[in-house]
Formats: sequence, structure tokens, C-alpha cells
Amino acid sequence: MNLDIEKQKSDYFILGSVLYIFLFLFATNMLFPPQSDDFDAYYQALNGIDSAIKSYLTWNSRFGDLIYVGFLAKYNASIYFDGFISIMETGFFLAFFVLVFGRLPKNSFDSLILFLSLFFILFFTAFGSDFLWGSGVLNNLLGVLLIMLCLIPYRMFWSSYFEGKLQTKNFSLIYTILFFLLNFFAGWCTELGGIITIAAQICFLFFALFVAKVKLPSWYYVGIAGFLIGYCVLYFSPGPRIRAINSPEFLSIAEFLKLSFVDKMKRFYLAINAYYSNIFVVSLLSILLYFLIKNLKSKSNKIILWIGFVLFSVVFLVLGRHLPHTFFFLFCFFVILWCCYFSYKNKSEDFKYLFIVFLLYCFWIVGGLALVQIPNIPNRTRLFSDMILFSIMIFSFIKIYDLLDARWRRFLASLVIFVSVSYSVFVEIQYLKHRIRWENMISYIEQEKIKGNKHIIIDGRVFESLYKNFGDYADPGFDPDKWPNGMYAHRFGVDTFQISDSKERILND
Repeated sequence: MNLDIEKQKSDYFILGSVLYIFLFLFATNMLFPPQSDDFDAYYQALNGIDSAIKSYLTWNSRFGDLIYVGFLAKYNASIYFDGFISIMETGFFLAFFVLVFGRLPKNSFDSLILFLSLFFILFFTAFGSDFLWGSGVLNNLLGVLLIMLCLIPYRMFWSSYFEGKLQTKNFSLIYTILFFLLNFFAGWCTELGGIITIAAQICFLFFALFVAKVKLPSWYYVGIAGFLIGYCVLYFSPGPRIRAINSPEFLSIAEFLKLSFVDKMKRFYLAINAYYSNIFVVSLLSILLYFLIKNLKSKSNKIILWIGFVLFSVVFLVLGRHLPHTFFFLFCFFVILWCCYFSYKNKSEDFKYLFIVFLLYCFWIVGGLALVQIPNIPNRTRLFSDMILFSIMIFSFIKIYDLLDARWRRFLASLVIFVSVSYSVFVEIQYLKHRIRWENMISYIEQEKIKGNKHIIIDGRVFESLYKNFGDYADPGFDPDKWPNGMYAHRFGVDTFQISDSKERILND
């Protein structure tokens, strides 16, 4: 009877956490109006498949963007679109959980992980661009979601291998075809996530064939083939190559190969420096925190150690930002590698944890090396690599949680839920304020149009927010002739549109 009650409570916890995530995403999506590229995509979508073909040939060839500019963008302002992407984004959280743990959430602790994941995404990633901005959702989040769905069967396969329960059953023909198509479209979706996935697949394929000597099922090869074909469709498409011409930083593979050895190293140095993220440092500190807590029980001067850890964390964050990032990365990688070797040599129970962490860091850094062609990319395109670091932070959180007694576990669980909910409420309020300002701006524009004024100058605070991850797309500027001012003017039916330094009184938030 007690087991039934506990299971029922766990089910309620899981349902409540998933429902909270969905309602938060749905409410935030409803508050957030179309912005910037969304207006351009809306007018393109009115032409249907012709716009998708044009985009593939001349600008953006990602599968998600083709769907957006060829069809979905014309529904961006509707509640149905908000509901659709909110369901997709809730599925994103569940797919990430399954990929990390190899199963669906089933207990109250799992709901805690979902809340922790929500906080990580809100606090560290380009949330506004990847989860609310229509163009970003279809260009970035959809691609990462499809990749995670592709990787789940491989995750299950290797879990069964390492648990000694390997079953090399093949899918039926129809499931094999569907798996091929899923991988094909996933490979077609994102450059950065795609290259990291390919690198990971090559490593595990090498391990399977030459180390474990496992007979792989046919779907295993079919999925990899589908992903590679899809990635080639994206990588060799004409659109991105035409767009890259406008970037002075872009180097083709042929141009890169012609560089001298020193210049190649400089290019890698530039790429790694641009790839730096505070999430990397925080993930390292989460590992260090685990080992600190693990060894605190045998220490008498705990307060001094905690103060030392806080000071070290501050210094570490500062050094990570100001030291040459390439050297900082190399130093950290060698330290982690040494820790893996030391734990293996001493048969430590932490070897498995450290080895997984090191492996994830290796796959993560592949994304940085892949930026050698064009080093500086927007934060919104790093969602897949960010999720790798979040995995490390979640593993560290679990290790820390397991060290605590019941009282401290309850405190930590309460803290995670409080921080996650509080921060999500803060984010929600910021988007509510933006929506109020947006509606006031529209009223102001309509009043000016009635007066016969079609040269609109508005308060720039409409596009500002206290939330640091509000959005990293292009906002209107001071010059009415520069992108995306003209698109805003077209959207609102005026001749020119620009922002002003003077604070027009059109905001009542």
C-alpha cells in the first residue's frame, strides 16, 4: 500500500513539473510577439514552397528554416503556433532527460532534475532566441531536438552493453526506414550539433568494431548513414556559401588547407577563443564542488574550506574570462585527464564519473574546433554544445545529492525548486513588460498614422530588458535604412521606422 502511495506521489511530482514547464513556455510564447526575421519569414511564407527553395539556394539551407519560411511563419502570431512550439519545447526537456538517463522520469527526484534543467536553460542559454523567437525555434531548437531523438536509441544500445544486457535486435523494415528519415532530417538541421554528433558516432563506431568487437544491428549503420547524408545536404548546399561571402571571417576548407601550419594554429586559436563560455567554467566548478563536499566529512576547518572554494570560484571565473581561452581550455583538459588516470590507477569509484565527464568535454570541444571556418557565431546556435555541459553539471549535482543526508537533501531540493520557479517568474515578468511596451508602441504608431505621420521614431526601451537572455537577434536601430528597420516599417505600414535616444513617453509598464 505504501509503495502505491509513493508511486502516486511520484507521478504527481512528475506530472506537475512537466505541466509547469509547459505552462511557463506556453505563457511566455504567447507574450512574445514576432520579432526581426520573423516579419521577413512571414512574407516569405505567403509564397509557400517557392520561398523555401529560394532560401535553400541563396541564404539558409537548414531544414527547420525551410519549413518556417515555406509554411509555418505565416502562423507565428497565432495561439496555435504558440501551443505547437510549447509542446515541442516540453518534449525537448523530456528528450534531454531520456538521453541523459536512458529512461523517462519516474520519481520525485527526476522532477527535480527537470526543474534544474529549466533553470540552466533560462540562466545560461539564449533562451529568448531559441525558445520564443520563431526563426530561432525552427533553426536551432528543432535541430537539437531531432538530434537528441536520433541519439536515444544509441544511448539505449550502449547502456545495455555496459550493463551486460546487450541485445542486438534489428528494427522492423518500417521502423528502420523511419529511423533513417529521422536521422536524415536531423543531420540537415544544424551545423554545430551535426559535426559534434558525427564525431561522437565515429568514436563509438570505432569502439564497437575494434575494441568491444560488438556485432551491430543494421539500424545502427542505417541511422549513421542517414545522418551523414542529411549533414552533407546541409553542408554542401549553396545558400550558406553565398551568405558566407558577406562574412570577412569565413574561410572555405580549401582556403584553410592552403594556410601555413602557423596560420592554421592561429585559426584554431581564434576559433577556440570565440567558443569560450562561462558554462564551461561553471561545469568545472560543479565537479570541484562534488569533490570538496565528498572530502569535507574528514576535515575540521569546514568554514575555511568553503570560503576558500568561493574565492577560488571567483578567481577561476575571472581567469577563465581574461586568460587566453585556448590555453585555459588545454590546462583544464589536461587536469581532467590526469584526474581520470589517477582515479583509474587507484581504482576509485569516481573513475566512471570522471571518464564520462572527460568524454563529454572532448565532444564539446569538437564544436569549438569546427568553428575554424567562421569563428564568431551567435549564442543561439550553441544550444547543442550547451546541453553537453548541462549534462556534466547534472551528473555532478546527482553525485553531490547522493553524498548528503536526508535533511540536506530536502534543503537542496527545496532550493532548486525555489530558484528555478523564482527565476522563471522573473523571466515571465520581463516578457510581460515587453508585451505591454510592444502594445503601447503599436498604439503610438497607429495614432501617428492617423495624424498623417509615417516616419516613426520610437523609444528604444521597447527592445530592452533586464533579462540578459532576452534575445540575440537584430533589433531596430537608429538608421532607418539598415536592417531590420525597413522590415518593421513594412510590417506596421509606415514609410520609415527607427529608434531614438530620446525617451518618448509611449511606455507604461
